[in-house]
Amino acid sequence: MAASSGKPFFFIMVGCTAALVHLGTAFALVSVAGVTPGLANVPAFLCAFCVSHAGHSRFSFPSSRGVVHSRWRWLQVSLAAFFLNQGLTLLALHTFPQLWYLAVMAGVAIVVALVSYGLGKTWAFAA
Repeated sequence: MAASSGKPFFFIMVGCTAALVHLGTAFALVSVAGVTPGLANVPAFLCAFCVSHAGHSRFSFPSSRGVVHSRWRWLQVSLAAFFLNQGLTLLALHTFPQLWYLAVMAGVAIVVALVSYGLGKTWAFAA
């Protein structure tokens, strides 16, 4: 399969796995360590990035292009996704304080995943 076509099934599976890692890490940091949800989102996102990068580079967007090139682009996409994720999470937590923080993070993760898929398919892993 060409690198630019992407594999939506694998993207969803890897993304769901990364999202579970993200939410599980956030939950543990908030519940066990007493970290605020906004602060817990940072290390939770970084843990999820490790899962995401490994899975997407192997299953979602296997690339015939050089690994260094696609990693560099995926890093840029991931950094943009991180800032989008953190910004939307903090905005939503502030705007809707009555909502459960994990529901907010899950909603934000879906939005960020859609943006990341588009950028991964058309730019980061494109041939």
